[in-house]
Amino acid sequence: MTISLPRDSAETTREIAGRAITLRYSAVADEYAALQRGAALFDRSHRARIVFEGDKRGDTLTGLVTNDVGALAPGSGCYAAALTPRGKIIADVRIFAQPRVGSP
Repeated sequence: MTISLPRDSAETTREIAGRAITLRYSAVADEYAALQRGAALFDRSHRARIVFEGDKRGDTLTGLVTNDVGALAPGSGCYAAALTPRGKIIADVRIFAQPRVGSP
C-alpha cells in the first residue's frame, strides 16, 4: 500500500550534520493520518556510523550500551541506548553484528 502526500510549498528542510534533511513534506496532520493508515519512512542518513573492530569489540560495546551485543548473531541487530559511564542515556542507537572477516 502506498499513500501519497501532496508536497506543499511550505516543505521544511534543515541542515543536520552538514546535510539537508526534509523535516516535513505536507501538513503535520496529513502526515500523521497517513502514518495511522500505513507506515512512515524517516531519513536518518545524517546519523553517524561507527565500526568497532578487534577481539574485544563485543565486550567494549556492551559496556557502552544497554544491550548484550556480544549475544548478537552475525547479520542480526538490536535497538539500544548509549550510556555515559554513570549510566545516563545520551543517545538511541541501532547495533548490527557483522560477520568476522575471514569467517565462512
